[in-house]
Amino acid sequence: MQLIKKNLFPILFTLSLLLFTTYQSKYITTAYFWDELGVYIPAAQHMNDAGTISLLPSSLDPLYSRGHPLLYTFLNASVFHFFGDRVAVAHTLALIISILVLVSFYFIISNLLSKKVAFFSCLLLAVQPLFISMALLSLPEMCLCLFLLWAVWALIKNYGLLFALMSTLAILTKESAIVIIGVAVCTLYFDKLFLSKNKDKKATRFSLICIIIPVLVYALFLGIQRIQNGWFFFPEHIGYLHFNLVGFFDTNWLMCKQFFFHKSNFIVGLASFVYLVFNFFHYRRAAKFHFVVIAFIIVSMFFSNVNFYMQRYLLIILPWIIVLGVWALDQILDLYFKTKYLKNSMLVLLMTFSSYLAISNWDSNTFNDTCDISYRRTVSLVQETANWLQSQTWKNEVIEANFPVFQALQDPRNGYVKQPFAIDVDFQQPCKYGIFFKTKGIWDPLSEHTYVKTLKLFKNDFAEIRVVEFR
Repeated sequence: MQLIKKNLFPILFTLSLLLFTTYQSKYITTAYFWDELGVYIPAAQHMNDAGTISLLPSSLDPLYSRGHPLLYTFLNASVFHFFGDRVAVAHTLALIISILVLVSFYFIISNLLSKKVAFFSCLLLAVQPLFISMALLSLPEMCLCLFLLWAVWALIKNYGLLFALMSTLAILTKESAIVIIGVAVCTLYFDKLFLSKNKDKKATRFSLICIIIPVLVYALFLGIQRIQNGWFFFPEHIGYLHFNLVGFFDTNWLMCKQFFFHKSNFIVGLASFVYLVFNFFHYRRAAKFHFVVIAFIIVSMFFSNVNFYMQRYLLIILPWIIVLGVWALDQILDLYFKTKYLKNSMLVLLMTFSSYLAISNWDSNTFNDTCDISYRRTVSLVQETANWLQSQTWKNEVIEANFPVFQALQDPRNGYVKQPFAIDVDFQQPCKYGIFFKTKGIWDPLSEHTYVKTLKLFKNDFAEIRVVEFR
């Protein structure tokens, strides 16, 4: 009994992790969705098919790489090479990475704060709609989150070489990880100005070298990309960079609503926001842990302001927002409850209710990209259409289709069909039949084209797929 009491939180974390894995395993074979269907999985498939599994820009057509660093594609292609390029293989890798995020997060917070805060933070992270959705999708943000967790921890603990390694891996996963360099520079300044009594120049030089290493690696990648592809950054993405004052406030408010004030995370999110604002204005008195975490959240949000923004791009700050909120609530309860029993009981009640709020918002029943598990409704709709199509007498004819239907039908490896279909896109040739996906309120792909009749209509509460005959 004493052993169980002593290891209560590690035991609870292990049981929670098993429950999380069991739940996610039921959906391992779910067909690919949106960006994994249109970009990341085709990239890994092409790299594996061509036998050019490499981190070099020339190993993949820019149409698929989009100028991004290729570590995540390299990992997917490597797994495909050894275990086959089935849907279950890609999603198993994604699940393993998400489990590593939770295990890493538990270790890091146990080391920095306490096992109690670590357990409740991991529990709340695991049930957040964004995390539960992203945990099984073949997208780079979860892998990026893993590396940046360790980079932030290394920064807090002054582990220079570990910081250099994890920051480099993060940047080679996705260039948005460059935010960690800005955080490191701010932390070095803060450390020398307010924390260090002995301002050792040798230690400062070593810290600067560790900060510069990831930057040099990324600069090397860009130099090679310039030589091999003719440009540093994918030309189409240059247009996404912007700075508009009105847009700046609008995007910030959107981020705050999604990460601090959303009903799925309201209790912990609000506590985190108040704690963040308080420490921001009292940064000179903040502990290094708080300074680094808050700087990481703010710099990441600022970077998203001047770039194309999607909620999943800020998955990297979600663990830290949650831990700030849990820690703040724990400290507040310390002030108002004198006995340990009452305090812990209240904390358990708050965490249970917070978990309920998160779970009850898993499925918004709207087209919400990868922000919650409602994406499975879109996958089911496309799957239903593909199943019907495979029984039609005209299935061997060339069919006009839009995204995501054409990607689903073109390659059986994407999880929708057994045999590939002949597909035309953007009306490049006359076709007798067409299949078109649209969501409510979005431009109708058939608005500029006439058709004889609708053969079949598949729909749910927020999307439809219309099968038409043109002549």
